[in-house]
Amino acid sequence: MLIPFENKRDLEEIPDNVIADLDIHPVKRIEEVLTLALQNEPSGIQVVTAK
Repeated sequence: MLIPFENKRDLEEIPDNVIADLDIHPVKRIEEVLTLALQNEPSGIQVVTAK
């Protein structure tokens, strides 16, 4: 889960059992978002080619 870095302090208000299984990444810049969001190849997608 990507969240704005400024919202990191708000995580203290969320119970540990709620966020325990989440992989939370506070990000400051769009470059960080793209790096994290585009790490893995998409799965389950069928490539369609033009005829």
